[in-house]
Amino acid sequence: MLERMIFVAALAISWGVAWCQTTQPAGPSTRPGEVTVSSSAFGPIFQLAAATKSGLRYSVELNRETMAGVVAALREKWAIRVCFEDLNYDRQADMVTVGAALKDLQEQQAVRPLTRQEDIRLKLVEQLLKRPEAQNMLFDVKSPRFSGKLVADTAEELLSLLTAQTPYAWGKAGAVYAIFPRERSVLAYAVKLQIREGNLQETVEEILDQRPASLELSLLIPQAANASNEYLQLPMRIQGFHGSAIEALCKTAEEVSHGVVWSLGGYKDARVLSLAQVRPPMLDPSSMRGAKRTTQAATQSTSLESLVDPKPLAP
Repeated sequence: MLERMIFVAALAISWGVAWCQTTQPAGPSTRPGEVTVSSSAFGPIFQLAAATKSGLRYSVELNRETMAGVVAALREKWAIRVCFEDLNYDRQADMVTVGAALKDLQEQQAVRPLTRQEDIRLKLVEQLLKRPEAQNMLFDVKSPRFSGKLVADTAEELLSLLTAQTPYAWGKAGAVYAIFPRERSVLAYAVKLQIREGNLQETVEEILDQRPASLELSLLIPQAANASNEYLQLPMRIQGFHGSAIEALCKTAEEVSHGVVWSLGGYKDARVLSLAQVRPPMLDPSSMRGAKRTTQAATQSTSLESLVDPKPLAP
């Protein structure tokens, strides 16, 4: 029970902490399990230039960041409604213990300033290690880490560059984007929804209840005293739907509006789905009129309608 609480706390940090505005320039990756990308990843430095003759630009840099962390930053800095399904990690092969997480963070701290997210994780690890039994408990998974710089003009171009040459793909349902495993999504199972009145939590639970019996998947409901769960009760009219669970979740988020997004993390035998709200951006590129785009990069999205898998991924 304690180990699960620790892991869920680490997931919450990955999905929702505020990002640092400054960091050291990204450099080549030499650590095991890391991927260095020069033009398909981004991270803690987020800049949006004013409208100029050269058009609007998203300019971002990344230093050893996971895709979950990148998604959290996209939501926070630009209010891009992007949902996220992480890779299907194996508990034993991909686990990172509390002790190992401390060692890694200390090594990073010795060579560069930690990002705000890393600093929060370090404080959590140090707090956990006040209990000796936490040393070898699960804290995180060995996610691919990306370093590099990316410049894009649109959200679609941004996601295409971000996911290129990575284990991730992206798609879109209405106004909601989703990043998910390129090889196979655990949310590819078929879902049917009948037309009726309901709320957000009921609809999401109905989608999860239709999962294969072999798939361990639960909905994370924040229990902290200061956590607001009111958005879970947002009313919505459920439209008739037949397709993949990932598309159903995206359409549900779009239907209920209020900036709702979802994230799926964890590992094979304990996947956790969380819901959150994206706040209005500090500066919305679409509200900046008069700017002319000068380039149009090719975008490569995956149709969410094509993701229904007759043989869903087993844990």
